[in-house]
Order: sequence, then structure tokens, then C-alpha cells
Amino acid sequence: QKSFLWTVALMVFAWVEHVIAKKDGLDQPAIKEPITLAVLNMEPVNVARGGMNVTLKCMIEISGTIIQISWEKIHGKSKQTIAVLHPEEGFAPQGEYQGRVSLKNNSLTDATIILHNISFSDSGEYVCKAVTFPLGNTESSTTVTVLGMFAS
Repeated sequence: QKSFLWTVALMVFAWVEHVIAKKDGLDQPAIKEPITLAVLNMEPVNVARGGMNVTLKCMIEISGTIIQISWEKIHGKSKQTIAVLHPEEGFAPQGEYQGRVSLKNNSLTDATIILHNISFSDSGEYVCKAVTFPLGNTESSTTVTVLGMFAS
């Protein structure tokens, strides 16, 4: 069985303009340089068998402060929060995902989660969202496809 995995990087750039500085009495021109706001690296498609675990990768590279990271499952036009990761409060699975989701690493820059004992109802789109300061919010998504039940 072939599985194609891609790394998706959502890169947002901002231009920082340095103020005109005086050096030795001479005006220096304003310098503009790009800075990376946030990069979320994810695998856009995850294929697994029911009854097994699936890992949803979300790596965050940022030049600001991470306030909170959340995972959501998309249900048509609505969203269901799966879990929230906060620097002080820790990892908090939500609702029906309590006991079924865990954080792979205890790190704000690696928000990879593991969904345990998946079923057909776990198929769908999942979004990893990073709330940062002062750079704002960013998100990226991945799709989980459950093929059939695992037979041991």
C-alpha cells in the first residue's frame, strides 16, 4: 500500500522597517528585511486502519511568543475542539476526545497529537491553530482517512 505524505509549510512574512539611524552624523537609509512569523509543518493526508492510532503532526517555528495551540475537527461548517495546549495550563483534551488523544511531546513547538483507537467517525479534516503574540494567529490542516477496521 502506497501512501503519499507531503509537508505543508504555511509561511507568513512581515517586513520590518528599521528607522533611519544616524551614524557618525550620516543618515543611513531605511533597511527592510523579512522575518518569519510562523511556520506550521503538517502532513496533509493521514491514512490508517480503524482500531489503530494515528499521529497528526504539527511542528511550529516562530519568532514570537506562543500563547496557545489548539486542535479542531471540522464538521461541515462547524468546528469541534479536540485539545488545547497552553504553556502554563498544559495539555487539555476536550469532550469525547478525553482519553483518546495524547500529546506526543511536551513542547510548544511540537504540537503533534496521537488519536488512539480510531474509527470511521474520526475520518475528516483536522486543524492545528497557533495563537501567538505579537504576530497573530496561524493555522494549517490535515485530513485523516480511515480505511477499514484493523484485524489482529
